[in-house]
Amino acid sequence: MEEWLCSKKFNTKESTFVRYKEQVDWYIVKMLGRYPVNAVSVRVVQNWVNELYIKPPTKNGKKLSPKTVRNIFLNLKAALDYAVDMDMIIKNPCNKVNLPRQERHEVEAFTEEEVKKILTCAQGTDLYFPIYILLHTGMRRGELLGLRWENVFISSSVENAYINVKETRLSAGGKQFTDTPKSASSNRKVFLSEQARKEFLTYRTWCRKVMLKHGKAFDEHDYVIIRANGTYDS
Repeated sequence: MEEWLCSKKFNTKESTFVRYKEQVDWYIVKMLGRYPVNAVSVRVVQNWVNELYIKPPTKNGKKLSPKTVRNIFLNLKAALDYAVDMDMIIKNPCNKVNLPRQERHEVEAFTEEEVKKILTCAQGTDLYFPIYILLHTGMRRGELLGLRWENVFISSSVENAYINVKETRLSAGGKQFTDTPKSASSNRKVFLSEQARKEFLTYRTWCRKVMLKHGKAFDEHDYVIIRANGTYDS
């Protein structure tokens, strides 16, 4: 598993690699590490998958979803494909393993009344603006956390106010990462309504005051979303 991780390190995003390593250390090596690679049979892998789904060694004691079990399984499968390529084993035992059935969940949008209630509850807190923008633009949480002022175009000289989505900020392995968006199509321009533009202008004024209060200079390279104490914690 360590050898496979090394092979992924230089062609995988850092945040993705950290997640791979977390899954390998916690769910694969911890549960299968006693087996030599050529002793990992279909039966061993199937029992491991069953245990992952029924009673995983989770840190919080919660069950893993079928999707999470599948993601962990795919890391093991990829590593054993690598072992086949390296002539360490003849075939990959993962090819004949049954995975838990994944249930399809229909996405339910908030109603207009629910949106109003959420914004009313957040009014007056440092969560109001990020919630407002997420609801009005459909941006991902990490995309908004990774947004910098230099990519916000809200001046009156701009015919249609917009923001450029170029970065995403996320947590993995207890660390913060700034990376490119999830896919090429995620790197995009998001246009803002006039009301959203006004919210941005009001929020920028608030940010300047917060930064000044905490002895910090406002910079266009700064992240847009900050806490009331002037930090960028997510």
